[in-house]
Amino acid sequence: MLFKNVLDGSKKDLIFISTYVHPYRSPIYNQLDDNNGINMFESSFFRLHNKYLHSEFLICGDFNSRIGNIQPCEELTVSEKYLDNLNTLSFFDSSNYENVTRFSEDKITNLFGKTFIEFVASFNLIVLNGLQNMSNSGSFTYLSATGNSVIDYFILTDSLLKYVSNMTVMTRTESFHMPISLVLELPQFYSKINNEQNQKVRKERTFFKWDNEKLDQFTHECSKNDLKSYLQYLERDIEIDVDSCIAKFCQFYTDASAMMIKTVKGFGSFKSNQYDSKTYFDKECYEQKLLLKKCLRKYKRNGNDENKNAYAQCRKNYKCFLRDKQQAFNKLKVQSLLKNFKNSKLFWQEINAITVKENMYNSIDTESFYVYFKSIFQKDPSPPPICLEPNQCAHLSFDIQDDPSFLALNSDISQEEVEDSLSVLKSNKSPGTDLIYNEMLKSTSFEITPFLTALFQHIFKNHIFPTEWAKSIIVPVYKKGDINDCNNYRPISLTSLFSKMYTNILNRRLTSFVESNNILPVEQAGFREKYSTVDHIFTLYAMINKQFSMDRKLYVAFVDYSKCFDTVNKHALFNVLKKMVLLDQF
Repeated sequence: MLFKNVLDGSKKDLIFISTYVHPYRSPIYNQLDDNNGINMFESSFFRLHNKYLHSEFLICGDFNSRIGNIQPCEELTVSEKYLDNLNTLSFFDSSNYENVTRFSEDKITNLFGKTFIEFVASFNLIVLNGLQNMSNSGSFTYLSATGNSVIDYFILTDSLLKYVSNMTVMTRTESFHMPISLVLELPQFYSKINNEQNQKVRKERTFFKWDNEKLDQFTHECSKNDLKSYLQYLERDIEIDVDSCIAKFCQFYTDASAMMIKTVKGFGSFKSNQYDSKTYFDKECYEQKLLLKKCLRKYKRNGNDENKNAYAQCRKNYKCFLRDKQQAFNKLKVQSLLKNFKNSKLFWQEINAITVKENMYNSIDTESFYVYFKSIFQKDPSPPPICLEPNQCAHLSFDIQDDPSFLALNSDISQEEVEDSLSVLKSNKSPGTDLIYNEMLKSTSFEITPFLTALFQHIFKNHIFPTEWAKSIIVPVYKKGDINDCNNYRPISLTSLFSKMYTNILNRRLTSFVESNNILPVEQAGFREKYSTVDHIFTLYAMINKQFSMDRKLYVAFVDYSKCFDTVNKHALFNVLKKMVLLDQF
């Protein structure tokens, strides 16, 4: 990881390296030319050092090397393979280590350790573990029932030592390896971060979210401002300016719900719980973890056999306890999923609660997303063959004008339809740009039904679509691949929930018409009542069984259209509607 211009007054770069070296006699070395992982790392570092000659290096990792209490300049010489490069690189200088002494709890030196300390000295690096001015930095970094050792290190170029504030070996129970932490004081780096944070802190973030606990306040505001009379006034202006009426309607609701607007300055704070109610790790697990930490601290203070065995047994009990807890938790979750299988909302709530999501951050700015999605939605591909065919119905053989479903399709929008559309509105849905929530419409359904009936009828009769309804908030949802590529994001459009009432009425009429006249084939199972993709799965399953019973092969082709909903030809869709004799008011 490269940090540019953070050292010496923004003149030098810092390169951070994290690494892992496989232990001595690991099977992986059977497949490699060298059986010493330190030599392999040293070769890679040599090439990197050559490339970034004037940069400083900070290295951290598990080197599986034990160096005991060897001092940096004790009986060390520069590796022979680097002698020819002394004009290019500044290597070992014992004067750099005259005031640097180490103390380690690990007294043993292994084969990798000797190679490791030779590598460190060759590149004028300093091992931070065990430096006398660092608190507990010489403690064991690996503690287990089979033994303790120091094999995890922080090493850095000697010029970086002046920036080191402290290095510690932490006491944790997640692994046999103890985490090691390092604090560097880089004034230029901190100054840059603080400036960015100060700029962000000055910004105010405004949130508007529906709160059911304030429903009574919202309805009271609507009554206080006489919503019914106000809508009667707006209804008279529908014929004059639809967009203005809708804007005033939305503004009334926004003003009535002002108590739900929250303004937050800065970043806010995040408080983590000691245990997560959404996982198996509950209060009992937390108490067991505290007991394990207590045994570990006791073992570190006095590493006799009694404390070592007590720690090993406590760790074993802790792992078994967590395993039993997780199994019981998984069993309950499976039962809950089966119980809510037919309720898609509760089912996916359970799935999202137990699914571990990795926090991913991209470097795509808003303008890039805007340009990309605009290019997709405004594409006008050449018309498909269906658009060149004559507009005549090939499906119906009777006088469509007398069909009840056709008459209903083109009739005036009724108040009953508006009431039905209001009754099926779902709660907890994200609004569009108008900030109208379904909860607002449902809580005032009695007052707004006459106004909505007149509004929808005017829009239907005059074949118009309000400007505000054509706007949407696009939320990019990452799918797969490079997180910095706009092509790998699915656009989720948050449109006006208000407008969906109108489109729901049209959809009901259209669905009734096509179902009554058997226009859709039985193979079309998606988005149809009393149909399911399970029907197709059953058909495929039956075909597979039949072919296998006759010892025959079955070849199946699956077609997956890329960005289907984003790139479908709208002209072709409307041409299909015309071929269904939808040539009247609808």
